Amino acid sequence: MDCRTDHGRSIKRIGAAECVHCPVRERGLLGQADANGMMAIRANVDILRFPVRTRIYAEKSAGEYVYSIRSGLVKLEQQSGDGRARIVRLATPGTTLGLELLFGASYRHTALVLHSTDLCRIPVRLLRTLRDDQKELCDSVLRHMQQNIDAADFEITQLSTGTAQARIARLLLHLSADNATDARQWIMREDIAGLLGVTLETVSRTISDMKRRGLITEEQHHFVFDRPELERIANC
Repeated sequence: MDCRTDHGRSIKRIGAAECVHCPVRERGLLGQADANGMMAIRANVDILRFPVRTRIYAEKSAGEYVYSIRSGLVKLEQQSGDGRARIVRLATPGTTLGLELLFGASYRHTALVLHSTDLCRIPVRLLRTLRDDQKELCDSVLRHMQQNIDAADFEITQLSTGTAQARIARLLLHLSADNATDARQWIMREDIAGLLGVTLETVSRTISDMKRRGLITEEQHHFVFDRPELERIANC
């Protein structure tokens, strides 16, 4: 099955969800469901593939689904008081999007795909049923909501304060496991600017300066750096 997005790109159905084979089961929302829950998930949850730059859902729109990220990268935007869209969070595999629908009828952000992304599309009605019947799933929902809050706190306290160089250093460290960022989570410079709340020119100039000083090296879709040095800059 293919369906069209508002940008004309195809969203493909990959198949029914199989939690036992999920690459992020330990971090996923539904990974703790029991045998009965797994049967309900397979019957009601689809895996969808969204191409780059497609919109999953729009801020203030009514919704019936939450989405659990299996692979890829998604940015969440929210309209500011002056009408401009501000990136408020990056969502990586294991993150659940749209949990606010458990307590309201509309989404609070616009979710846009930055890389080809596979998502489990989960009906809210199914979540409500499973939540009432299974304590483990209820705990998982609460844990994922807290993770979303923690991620938002990180964006506010770490990526919206300090110099542009310190913000970029913190972002690179956030996207890395050791001394390099993950190419699967590559972010365009304009998205970095939107996430950090600075101009595109500031991002480009700062990255160029950091490269010239040998603080970072830019390779194909990822950065390599001296982690202790970047941590020093991030803490300035």
